[in-house]
This record gives sequence, C-alpha cells and structure tokens, in this order.
Amino acid sequence: MKKNFFKTLVNKYVNGTISDSHRGILESYFSDTQSRKNDAIPDEIIRERIFEGINRKISFVDRQKTRNKIYYGIAAAITIMILCTLLIFKLTVSPADSKDYLTFTTKNGQKKKSFCRMDH
Repeated sequence: MKKNFFKTLVNKYVNGTISDSHRGILESYFSDTQSRKNDAIPDEIIRERIFEGINRKISFVDRQKTRNKIYYGIAAAITIMILCTLLIFKLTVSPADSKDYLTFTTKNGQKKKSFCRMDH
C-alpha cells in the first residue's frame, strides 16, 4: 500500500468519511499486520542469532590478528635476511679489493693517487 494512499484512508477513517470498500482495505491491512506480529520470532531464537553473529565477528577479528602476525613474521624474516646479506658483504669485501686508484710517488717524494679503471 502506498504511503500517501494509506494516510488518506487513515484520515478518512478518523473523520468518519471512509467508504465501505476503503474501510475493508484498511481493516484487512491492519489484520494482516496483527497476524504477522503474532507470528513473531521467539526471544530464544533472537538471542541465538545475536550470539552467532557476535561469535562470527569475534572469530573474524581473531583470524585477522593471526594473519597480521604472519605478515609481521615474514617482514621480520626478510629484514633479517637483508641485514645478514649486508653484513656478509661488508665482511667479505675488504677495502684493498675495492681500490680503483693507483698510488705513486713523484720525484719530489710526494705520494699521489690517480684514479683508473681496472678490468679483471
């Protein structure tokens, strides 16, 4: 039933100007509404549904926390691997291996460095 039509019928009913056919429509609507209220869901079923909904939300949050812990663990492992790789590289490559210059002494006894490219 449309809202405006329903309001018109109720106003006519209150004023006493409603026709018999419209009175029947209005009364059948109210009787249908009343019968649906009598078929209402028992409180125990409502409590169970609420409890199930809460449990689903709690389990979702728990799964989310577990998933986050896994991601944090993976990030920590990657960080440790990168740090170990840098440490190993730093320890195995000595400064003598990375010289890209030649040191020579001039006739005056001065030490000079000359950059050069060494291909192995």
